[in-house]
Amino acid sequence: MSPLNLYLILRSLWAGFFISVVTFLELPFGGIDRPGMNRRLYGWAKRVLDLAQVNLQVEGLENLNMVPGERYVVMCNHASYYDIPLSMQVFKDHCSIRMIAKKELFAIPVWGPAMSRAEFVFIDREDRHQAAKDIERAKGLMETGLVFWIAPEGTRSPDGRLGLFKTGGVKLAMDMGAKIIPLGLEESLLQKDPLGTQVLERHRLKPKGYLLYLGSLSKRKNLFRLVEGYAKSAARKSYRLVLAGELSWGIESLAQKVQDLGLERDLTLLPYLPEADLPALYQGAVGFLYPTLYEGFGLPVLESMAAGTPILVGNLGAAPETAGGHGVLCDPYEAESIAAGIDQLPAFGADRIEAARTHAQSYSWEKTAAATLALYGQVLGRRDR
Repeated sequence: MSPLNLYLILRSLWAGFFISVVTFLELPFGGIDRPGMNRRLYGWAKRVLDLAQVNLQVEGLENLNMVPGERYVVMCNHASYYDIPLSMQVFKDHCSIRMIAKKELFAIPVWGPAMSRAEFVFIDREDRHQAAKDIERAKGLMETGLVFWIAPEGTRSPDGRLGLFKTGGVKLAMDMGAKIIPLGLEESLLQKDPLGTQVLERHRLKPKGYLLYLGSLSKRKNLFRLVEGYAKSAARKSYRLVLAGELSWGIESLAQKVQDLGLERDLTLLPYLPEADLPALYQGAVGFLYPTLYEGFGLPVLESMAAGTPILVGNLGAAPETAGGHGVLCDPYEAESIAAGIDQLPAFGADRIEAARTHAQSYSWEKTAAATLALYGQVLGRRDR
């Protein structure tokens, strides 16, 4: 780290610490009102950007038409440490904007309580019931006119590429009656991967010799019950279980679960994979397993259908709707139900697979763009032209 970068970081931290201390000391006296807090936060954002000599250029504000009484969620890709102050500067003349953040920030002395007093909302991502209460608080604040900033990727992207969306931001928008535009899929999944055999060989997999889960390797993705369901299935005798994705929260004890079930030789764990490998992994699987407890959309479900792979999904959240009746549903809380669903996948006929592919092809980036344009036209009071 260069001395200049270190200086900028320390000055930025000091600016944040200063307003946190002032806000914290005001707590016993009730603090300041929302307009006063806006001035404090937006002043902090300007100081941080000025320190870094950021030249902010904003395009598209002429399309911003925030109607009083309507509810808004700002979803922003998270590519730098300056995304939040930048967003505050963009919207400072249009609304009162705050951030929805992970609960760990609240544990920071002085800073956490000060952020809470400033009407930032903290989401407990490890406790579903508490997270639901946190979202209810956010909804209540939105009713009073607050606009929330959310990074749907959940964390900052180290290389600037758009990451996988978490479900919380989408669920909040849905609960508040906001319109959601469906995600599209990459057309490469619809084509047979000419290098598929090489990709599978590199990962020591046989075509149609494994069942696949692809996504975050996190406890919240219900992987413990998935592994237990696989252990109870008859398909275990013929097909390996492949868990592919980035290691995440709560997964440390999965190894012990696998050992307890005697699955050490039946399971393959793959790290986060390059996008170029995904078509081969999907197309080579005899079935795709996604019995999660909740999904805001379930893009991997759509991708696996596009690749011609039968799917198993949980009967909760948006995944059944995304599957469109072309997959096997199970109770994600019951390992026996997951096992029964797994055993149906190898028997999928060609007609069912083709129907699922046709359904998947009804989602495309072109249609997403058209729907987005139509929504902009509606918001701006214009007709599509």
